[in-house]
Amino acid sequence: PFSLSPDARRLALTALAAYVMTSFSGERFLSWKTQKEDVATWMDLLEEHIDELGPLSRVHLARAYRNLGEDARARELIDLAMDGAREDPVAGVYWTPEKYSWVWYRDTLAKHALLIRALQEIKPEDERLPGMVKWLLFNRKGNVWKSTKHSAAAVYAILDYLGAKAALDEPETFEIDWAGERVSAEVSPDTWLAEPLSWDARGAEITAARAEAGIAKSGAGIALAGLTLTYVADRVPEPSEPGMLAVERRYYRRVREGDEYRLEPIEEGATVSVGDQIEVRLRVRSRSQFEYMHLSDPKPAGFEPESRLSSWRSEVISYYEEHRDSVTNFFLSRIPHGEYTLSYRLRPTKPGTYRVGAATLQSMYAPEMAAHSAGFAFEVVE
Repeated sequence: PFSLSPDARRLALTALAAYVMTSFSGERFLSWKTQKEDVATWMDLLEEHIDELGPLSRVHLARAYRNLGEDARARELIDLAMDGAREDPVAGVYWTPEKYSWVWYRDTLAKHALLIRALQEIKPEDERLPGMVKWLLFNRKGNVWKSTKHSAAAVYAILDYLGAKAALDEPETFEIDWAGERVSAEVSPDTWLAEPLSWDARGAEITAARAEAGIAKSGAGIALAGLTLTYVADRVPEPSEPGMLAVERRYYRRVREGDEYRLEPIEEGATVSVGDQIEVRLRVRSRSQFEYMHLSDPKPAGFEPESRLSSWRSEVISYYEEHRDSVTNFFLSRIPHGEYTLSYRLRPTKPGTYRVGAATLQSMYAPEMAAHSAGFAFEVVE
């Protein structure tokens, strides 16, 4: 017998069961007539605890009402499930991951994919649908989908949307204007792209005009585009423009006062002494969820790290800290949406004037997802 209980897991199972049972036709499955009263009992329980249901369970319940022909209540529940949605002009429409998001009934990807399909059925005119599909595509660039089950759910959600928009029947045409160079490309529904469409320029071909590109697309589908510049400069770099990722680096002198320490900010071009204890703070800001990120911070010449032990550290986020002769590396398995600070300490060992390059944050599998800090200059005295 199916056990009814108001705890979160049981409520989620009950909502899923109600959706599954109402998906069968009473004409084809005669046992539905005898089970209909049981399903009605489950749905009454779910309505009683509607405020305790997560978005995924509310979608299951909405689809159950849809299957029973109660479209008005189904639309109300879909609106309830959409509560808390955020919108970003680049990342699309998304939700902050729920607490304990690793359990099946709070999984971020599964919830997102099911909501897209449910909206297609129940409220296809919802203006947030394109942004939700955009988020799935953007999320896949900076994250790993953890299972074939959830990957299939996401792919089918995208295909449902593209099919409803007739985007799978017509070709997509792209017109690229890059520093006066015009390129056209067409992708037909049966075109197999082993790699993304890309164009590059090298060496003397790169001029100031190459810093911008114009892209025009015709067709009902969704496409993501990016422009990445890789260069070497002989001057202290400026910070990258604010985007999906940002990195800010600050240096502080640790000054002892009795049994306590205070941090004294060090400004650009300031003078420090050999042996001073310098704390480096790297502030990372993320407007989305990213996995497998690499933060590389060059070490000023003439400075040595206090610790030479590489190890895992767990603060607000977990990361592996690695000290090398010329750089300190941070390997972050996951960066949730938000702001985080990483820190380590150095000591100047030799007088001189030193310039240090930018700290760089970059996705290990999607290198176009990147940001860097400003450079810095030190004067070290005896």
